[in-house]
Amino acid sequence: MKSELFVAILALIHLQGYAKGTQPNESFEIDDKIFGGHVTSIKAFPYQALVLAKKNRGFSRCGGSILNEEYIITAAN
Repeated sequence: MKSELFVAILALIHLQGYAKGTQPNESFEIDDKIFGGHVTSIKAFPYQALVLAKKNRGFSRCGGSILNEEYIITAAN
């Protein structure tokens, strides 16, 4: 449990700079890489979050679950 909390805190510290008004690249597109998945609305899964981290060549994407107003937990991969 302590290691998961540590990883979540590190992820939040790392992503703190991205939350201050940055926007994803306009060329960012939703794709269909999830087998058997389908497009849905934010109302269907209000606890889900998309975490974007800017890389040298675009963005790295990761999903997460909203814990509260301050924290999102991810798989840290």
